[in-house]
Order: sequence, then structure tokens, then C-alpha cells
Amino acid sequence: MYDHNSLEKKITHYWEHKKIYEKVKESNGKGERFYFCDGPPYATGQIHPGTAWNKCIKDSVCRYKRARGFNVRAQPGFDTHGLPIEVKVEQELKLTCKKDIEKIGVKKFTENCKTFATKYVGIMGKQFQRCGVWMDWDAPYLTYKDSFIDRSWGTIKKAEEKQLLEKGVYVLPYCPRCETTMANYELEYGEQTDPSIYVKFKVKGKENEFLIVWTTTPWTLVANMAVMAHPMYEYVYAKVDGETWIVAKERLDHLTAIINPIQGGSSATVLKTVSGKKLDGLQYEHPLQSKIGKEADRKIVMSDEFVTLEEGTGLVHTAPGHGPQDFIIGKRFGMEIFCPVNEQGKYSSEAGEYAGKAVREANPQVIEDLEHAGMLVHQGKVSHRYPHCWRCKTPLIYISTLQWFIKISKTKEKMLQEIETIKWQPDFAKTRFKEFVSSAPDWCISRQRYWGIPLPIWECEKENCGKYKVIGSAAELPHRVELHRPFVDELHFTCECGGKMSRIKDVLDVWFDSGNAIWASLGEKEEYMTANFITEG
Repeated sequence: MYDHNSLEKKITHYWEHKKIYEKVKESNGKGERFYFCDGPPYATGQIHPGTAWNKCIKDSVCRYKRARGFNVRAQPGFDTHGLPIEVKVEQELKLTCKKDIEKIGVKKFTENCKTFATKYVGIMGKQFQRCGVWMDWDAPYLTYKDSFIDRSWGTIKKAEEKQLLEKGVYVLPYCPRCETTMANYELEYGEQTDPSIYVKFKVKGKENEFLIVWTTTPWTLVANMAVMAHPMYEYVYAKVDGETWIVAKERLDHLTAIINPIQGGSSATVLKTVSGKKLDGLQYEHPLQSKIGKEADRKIVMSDEFVTLEEGTGLVHTAPGHGPQDFIIGKRFGMEIFCPVNEQGKYSSEAGEYAGKAVREANPQVIEDLEHAGMLVHQGKVSHRYPHCWRCKTPLIYISTLQWFIKISKTKEKMLQEIETIKWQPDFAKTRFKEFVSSAPDWCISRQRYWGIPLPIWECEKENCGKYKVIGSAAELPHRVELHRPFVDELHFTCECGGKMSRIKDVLDVWFDSGNAIWASLGEKEEYMTANFITEG
């Protein structure tokens, strides 16, 4: 009877005993070089059908090239940093938040992360070998190695030299449990039920005249700074139950229908119709002003790109500190990017009476306060796709935060040109990748975590200095240490102004690690060359 396990052991034993792989490499040693770059899987557990299938595809191409006489460079790699490993270690150590990590010490935590990653590098490597994959398993590249980190620092330095490295305030997805920002490609979308509310904003200086807005994030109303209207849409002033409501003409029937569905909707009498342009600059009062205390010149602003008639009222609640589109409008019209939320995802003291409350958990309280103030028109529920943390599955929030970025917008044209020089298989992959690059925003590379490549940026602590230093190699450090937190955090430089320069506490986005694999995995004596073959999926 056929016994797969027995046959597998027999063949692998023969390969190892006779050193078949080594002999093939030796016989092809003078052949044309073929550089295969192995995109690294996360060292977080055992391999699964997807990772095994992926590695076997890579192996089949490398075997074909060896059979054609090529000198194939086939070094396997492992992704050994980032939240995937941090979350696993948190579970092992029974930690629930960043405060717990700080309590046991960053050194102990990162040591545990390294031990965990090393363990699974060994386990996964043996499992890949059982799949019959021929690679240099005795010398894989590991993203936690100092040599890999050192070359990755060189990438950051090169970005700074090309003026592609920038520090700035942006609105980004944020995980309140992991207490770090996320990149758009790290978001995991799932169905979620949230509140769906219609709210009245009283027009300033007018009795019983209100703007009607819709939102599925009541907690962001605390940070409302404006309302968007479309300059070309028609809006109506409609009499509803003794009040004058301002909404988009095409959304009036929908609005009145949901208020009183049993009677077919409340009656609404249109008093007048105006274009959106006529509403420009119309001031209003915050419906929770007595609760938040935040004073601002709140008014309607124009937007022809972020206002639609597909849902809502045609008037869009705008919180520049809590939405990417809101942020764009806020910057365009010189608004304060107001974000009264701290690193734990709780309201700060700037949120008035809501201070200290977890923002998403505050939704019921915000709705109740709106009702007590007589500003709640309608409340319901909506099921929609909502972003979650790709590792801990916590629903994300959007907050404005000071981060470090690679300016993709400055190099996008070059990237699109390079796409044309690559042979893609299948052909449609090229189209998809072009679309991805074309729409890619500037890349937020900083993460407020522990186990990752430390950002090689030291800032002057002296007030009003503003200078910072980017190093491109461990050789530039005052003395040699392991290139991880907390060791590099303890090193300092002296600024030109005489002040002390300390490293910013952030680590790099873990995807930066794998993005550097093409050159960061090379040995000291290896010359960089363009990879001949990469396949992932």
C-alpha cells in the first residue's frame, strides 16, 4: 500500500545523506546568476496550505532554473517583527494592553518576542523542508537580525536624502487596544452594526431653523467643526412639525419617511429651494455645546467630492480630526484639526464632560444627550462593512496624529514607470498593481509599538530647536548595541545647538521589513542586483 509519509522520509533522507541540493548548487556555481527573492511568511505558527502552496510554487520555478544551468540564489526568509508576533506574546504572557508591557519592561517583552519568533522559524523551516522545498535552510534571512535592520536603516536614510521622509499630522486608522496607527492595507473589514442617527444643528441667530445631518459615528460629533454641502445640489427649507429643516431636496422624502414610517412619514412643506452655494458660510450651533465647551466658528463649507445623495441628508457632519475626507476639507478651509481623543482611544480633557470615556462606548451617552437636548431627529441601526485591527480584531477609530511618512506622492510617477518594466503573470496582475499604486496615499511608516525595526531618527529635546538626525547605519551609533528597543533608546547624540538628541520611540511598519527584503537580505559581500523572480499571493 502507498505510504506517503514513508516515501517522503525515504526521499528526504536520500537528498540529505547524498547532499543532492549542495551538489546541484556546486555544479551550477559558474552558471548565470538567477536571483529569487523569497517574500517572508510571518513566524507566528505552523505552516498552512496557503504558505505551503506558495513556497512550492517558488520551489518549482527555482528547480526549473537549476535544471537549465542557472546559479540560483534561493535564500528563504521569515518575517519576525510586528503586531502578529507581539499579539501572540501578549497572549502567552497574559498581557492586555501597552501599560502591561511597560510594567514588565520593554526588554523582557522584546526578548520574549525574539524567542517566540526563533521557535517558529525552526518549526516552519522543518515543515517547508518536508514539502520538498530546496532552499538554503541553514542560512535563512530573519528580519530581526541586526544585519537586516542595518540595511533597512540605510533605506530610511536614502529616503531622507531624497526628501521623501516627512513628519506630519494626518488622520489615520488607529487601534485603541494595540495603541498604534495602521496603514490602509492592514485593515480587515467585517460586517458590524452601528448606530444610525439624524441630528439637528441649530442655525445661528434663527429660531426653530435647523440643519439636519446623519452619522453612524455619534462619538465623532464631539469633534464636529463644520458641515459640508454640495455647491451644485438643490437644498430645501422645509416646514416639519413647526420647525424649518434644511436638507438636500432629493433626500427630503427619505428623511420624512423614516421619522414616522407607520403614517408614511411626517408631513413636510417646502418653503423655498436654494442651490448649495447659497448655504456657503451659514453658521450653526453645536448641538452638544453645553457638554463639550469647545468654541469654534462652525459653518457650512462647500465640497463637490465628499457629498452625495445616495444616503444621509446631503449635509455632511465634518470632524477634521476623525476622518480622512474630513481632514482634507479641514485643511482646505483652515479649520482646527480638533481631535479630543488620547492614545487609549478615550476622550481627553478637551472633550468636556465626556473626558475619560472610551469613544466607541460613549455612543449611547452621546445619543441620550442629543435626545435630552431635543436635537435627536431619529435613531436606528445600520449594518455595514467596518475596519478592524488585522491582528486583535478590535474595531478601529480614526484620529489625527503626528507620524512619520514616506512621500509616495513624490515618487509615484517613477513607480508607475517601473511597473511597465516588469513581466507580470497573469497579465491582469499588472493592471491591479497599477491601480493599487495609483491610489496609494503617502505611507505612514511609524508605529507606536515595541517589537520592530526602530526608526533611526533622533530628535533634539531642546525646546524650539526642531532638528533631527537620521542615521543610515549602525556604524554611526555612539557604540554598538543590539538594534532593538530598549537598547537603541538608551543611545543619544549631541545636537548642533548643544541639546540632547533622543531616539523617537516608534518602530517601523512591519511591512517595511518585507519591502526591504530584496537588498536587506543580502550578505555583506553580495552586490545588489534586481530580483529575477518574486511571487506572492
